[in-house]
Formats: sequence, structure tokens, C-alpha cells
Amino acid sequence: MEGKGSLFDIVAPFLEGRGRGNPGVQPPAPSDPTPTLVPVVPETGMPQDAPGHEILPPVPPEIPRLEPPLITDRQRFIELQERFHIYYLGRNEISNLAEFAGRLERAVPIERNIEATLVFDGYHPDRIRLRINEIRGILFTHPTR
Repeated sequence: MEGKGSLFDIVAPFLEGRGRGNPGVQPPAPSDPTPTLVPVVPETGMPQDAPGHEILPPVPPEIPRLEPPLITDRQRFIELQERFHIYYLGRNEISNLAEFAGRLERAVPIERNIEATLVFDGYHPDRIRLRINEIRGILFTHPTR
């Protein structure tokens, strides 16, 4: 290997950036401090101090109102009371009465809104009234059944 030098002599210029290799690549000197990693913040297109997008709550759907309703709220209350009373037979405590009344108060507007939505979706009001017991069975079946 005369005239060619040792392997170190051939490789050393590349390591120092003086050979045919990439001149910008230099190994860190032993006295250099350990490099620290700086977190890279992704570019969002907004200044970092700008307020972020606020999350808005979902907008409830618009519920149609049927004027006049298919039946009065009083008649609807009576019909639902007759339907629900079977669930409260033998339950004579005041807490049961409050639960029964609360169920009726929640059921009346729900049923009224469902009827209005069905009419606005194209169902004939007479057909809705004929099948109201089936609709109530779907809407208000007791949770233990």
C-alpha cells in the first residue's frame, strides 16, 4: 500500500469535511456540549398568541309546531294517564304519585312534538290518530319491559 497511505489517511478528509464527501458534515468535537432538542411547533397558520377556535355546543334541531294540534293537551294528558296507570297499580306512596305526574308532564310535549314532526314529514293526521297507541308503545314503553 505504498503511496496510497493508510485507511485513516483516506477516510480522515471525509470526516473532516475536506474530501470528496459532504463538506458540511462534521462530527461534533469532544469538547462540544451535548446538543439539546428543541420542540418544533407545527405551523397552524395562526399566530401562537391568537385565541383558538372555540368549540360550540351542537344546535338542537328545529321542532315544527302544529297549529292546531291533533288533540288538545288536556285530552292527550287523559289518554296518557289511562295508559300509564297500569304501571302504578298498588304503588300508593306520595313519591309514586310525584313520579307518575312527572312522567305525564314529560310525555305530553314529547308526543305533541312527535305528532307535529310526522305531519310535517307527510303523514296524514288521521293515520297518526289511528296508530297513536302503536306510536305510544314505541315512545313510552315502561323501562322494565
